[in-house]
Amino acid sequence: MFKKNVCAVIGSGYGDEGKGLFTDYLCHEINADVVVRANSGAQAGHTVTLEDGRRHVFSHFGSGSFLNVPTFLSRFFVSNPILFLFELENLYQLDVKPIVYVDERSFLTTPYEMKINQLIEKARGEGRHGSCGIGFGETIEREENGFSLCVKDIFLSKEELSDKIKDIRDLWVPKRLK
Repeated sequence: MFKKNVCAVIGSGYGDEGKGLFTDYLCHEINADVVVRANSGAQAGHTVTLEDGRRHVFSHFGSGSFLNVPTFLSRFFVSNPILFLFELENLYQLDVKPIVYVDERSFLTTPYEMKINQLIEKARGEGRHGSCGIGFGETIEREENGFSLCVKDIFLSKEELSDKIKDIRDLWVPKRLK
C-alpha cells in the first residue's frame, strides 16, 4: 500500500535548479515508494552524486534509483529507447538495478526525430537555441501530426511495428523537413 503523502518537485528555471538532487534527498528522508517522472524526457539531466563518489545524470530513471526507489514514467514522459538502454547500462556499471514502470501511452522517440532535431538546430546557425539534439520536441511535433509511436506499439506484431516506423521514415520525415 502506498503512503498518502505526496511531494512534488518542480522547476521554473528550465533546468539546473537541483531537482534531481532534491528528489534523491526526499526519497531518503520520507522513504519514498515511487518517483514519478510526470513529463519531460531524455533531455533531462538530474545529477546526483553520492558520498561514496558514485555520480549519475538521471534522464529516464528517477533520482531515487540509488536508493532502489522505483520510477514511473507517466503518459506525458517521452522515452528514447536508445538513450534508455545506454542509461540503464551506466546504472548497472554503478551497481544500480533500477525498477521502472511505464505508461503504455507514453511516446517513443526514434532516431529520425533525433536527426531532424539536429538538422534543424544546425540550420539555425547563429540563431541556435541550444537544443541538446535528442529529439524530444520533434517527437511531440510528430505525435501532434498523426504519426504516433507509443510504448504499447512495441508489443505489436513485427510487421505492424515495422509499418509504423516506415511511415515515420517515408511520410513524416520528408513532410517535416520540407
